[in-house]
Amino acid sequence: MKNKYYHISGYWKDEPSDTFTDYLVTIGGDEVDKDWDDELFFYFSNLGELEEAKAMSEGTCHDFVITEYSPA
Repeated sequence: MKNKYYHISGYWKDEPSDTFTDYLVTIGGDEVDKDWDDELFFYFSNLGELEEAKAMSEGTCHDFVITEYSPA
């Protein structure tokens, strides 16, 4: 399966005014894409995990909060 990529926007939990946009993440995929690997901010296991992270907001174990995402 080929990796699927998304851009996420959000903020850091410890500093909510420190926002980020268009960070590249991937879901699923059992192949490492060497062209993109250095650009990836985070690896999610599947789309459901990404959707859950957005829905849970600050309730996740991540250091960041996702406010929106879109296909890359």
